Amino acid sequence: MDKYYQVICQGEEKSFIEGTTFKEIADYYKKYYDKDIIGVKVNEDFDDLGSSLRKDSVIDFFTVGDEYGYKVYSRSARFILLLAVKKAFGHRAKVVVVYSQDRGVFFQIKKIKILLMQFQKNFRILLMQTFYLLILLFQDLRQLISLIKRKCMIKQICLNI
Repeated sequence: MDKYYQVICQGEEKSFIEGTTFKEIADYYKKYYDKDIIGVKVNEDFDDLGSSLRKDSVIDFFTVGDEYGYKVYSRSARFILLLAVKKAFGHRAKVVVVYSQDRGVFFQIKKIKILLMQFQKNFRILLMQTFYLLILLFQDLRQLISLIKRKCMIKQICLNI
């Protein structure tokens, strides 16, 4: 038999089945919020939307329009930027927040010139390897060139290399 818990949110009490995620509960309460819900406070503790309901709870959702929600959003965006820079340029790249103003943030990526040269070299090698594989695949360079011209697979940049 299913177990139900009482949830109080926005002054409204409602029953949800045990194991219901806070995302599913947020979908029910989203009509009360102007912006997308990005997190939840459950019994005075912050939690993520992927967690499940395990007891009777008083919950409050927050959005990017809230002070705390904006902080969560901003830090998540910075973390994603950091991961993208590390993935693109390697572990030697260093991301520095130079300053932030209002809701904008100015970043600087250190050691970028050296890393860009390495990235460009690796990209050129990868592009040439891909081109050689295409030649092997099509066995006939004339057939490959006509296919490139017909289908516009590779732009003028690749033909100049």
